Amino acid sequence: MPSPFPGMDPYLENPDHWKGIHLTLIVCCFEALNRALPPGFVARIEVSEMHQRFIEVVELAVPERVVTAIEILSPTNKTPGDGYTEYRRKQTEYIQSATHLLEIDLLRAGTHTVAASKSELEKLFGHWDYLVYLHRAGDGLRGDTWPRTVRQVLPQVLIPLTDPHPDVRLDLQSVVSRVYEAGAFDRSTDYSLSPIPALRPEDAEWAK
Repeated sequence: MPSPFPGMDPYLENPDHWKGIHLTLIVCCFEALNRALPPGFVARIEVSEMHQRFIEVVELAVPERVVTAIEILSPTNKTPGDGYTEYRRKQTEYIQSATHLLEIDLLRAGTHTVAASKSELEKLFGHWDYLVYLHRAGDGLRGDTWPRTVRQVLPQVLIPLTDPHPDVRLDLQSVVSRVYEAGAFDRSTDYSLSPIPALRPEDAEWAK
């Protein structure tokens, strides 16, 4: 059965489950991208120095070129410490490079970590629970932003390629739905309990 939530299921954020969910999210994004990318491009799963997995979209030219990096944030990225510091360093390198950076934050807990300013985003969008931010290389810190609350369907986000190829769309809702199905979370999730972390009171009432 599908998740009862229209978008991201907040019960998937439980730290006891997240490591496996994080890996499955990466694999499902990897598969979806390789179905959508045109000839001459491929998505690959890579591992950072801190043993964090991420995706690179590579143009199969000579030499090969990393066009877009895709990061699905983990608690390690959002908690001050070595993992957070390493992620910020890598984030800065991407922003200063010719590689586009797509950051996907499906965790309500932790420090605001995506490259876009939290205060500026709050002025534009108000409250959100989940955030996707695309930094296009050469655009400073301007980019495409997709904020979502727990009540909203997750977006179709853009994956930039090289000219003259148009952006490829990644249906993030389909990816999360696939993760839910693959993990059989309809069998193991007790929706009579509060999720971890808890929802805002008004959202908890809505969820009931």
